[in-house]
Amino acid sequence: AVVSTQSTGTILRTMLSYLLFVVTVVSGSPRLSSILRSPGETLKLYSQYKVGEGLSYSPEEDKVRFRIWLGTTRMAARINDQEPGFKLGVNMFSVMTEDPYSALIP
Repeated sequence: AVVSTQSTGTILRTMLSYLLFVVTVVSGSPRLSSILRSPGETLKLYSQYKVGEGLSYSPEEDKVRFRIWLGTTRMAARINDQEPGFKLGVNMFSVMTEDPYSALIP
């Protein structure tokens, strides 16, 4: 079977994002899924994430980036709850759109 370069590129971007998304979580930290159950704690985590990454957005851009971050963070929480062998967390790739990922893949 022939795999198009479009499909290959998408697969590589997905694999890269997963690899770069893996982080070590300090023992005793609350589970990501627990934090996401509380809107206040979720917003607090997002704010801490932006400070830690040195990010600042206009109010309109912040809404877009928050939705991206929330989707990525929910995915990480779901995987963490299902996979005991490793933990995922948030990093600089958590708010990226498709275009910056594409720029990283040759």
